[in-house]
Amino acid sequence: MAMRTKNPKAGDWDYDGCCAPGGYMDGCLTFSVGIFQWVPYASGVGIKHGKVVKRIRGYSSEPSKVYAKAEAWIKEREA
Repeated sequence: MAMRTKNPKAGDWDYDGCCAPGGYMDGCLTFSVGIFQWVPYASGVGIKHGKVVKRIRGYSSEPSKVYAKAEAWIKEREA
């Protein structure tokens, strides 16, 4: 599930990381989040997670730095 957008629309940027601190992979030294855009299904009904276009890595002990870098990367594209 996405971490940034509660009710995404096609074209919205978002990021997600299955190994983010607090998840099932707790205890890892590092983790990453993948940045992607929401895209419509081929049928035109609903949206899905698009391909990851950028991956931000960092230490599990400092997740806020990883999330801040992801937010900054997205804000550059939205401007």
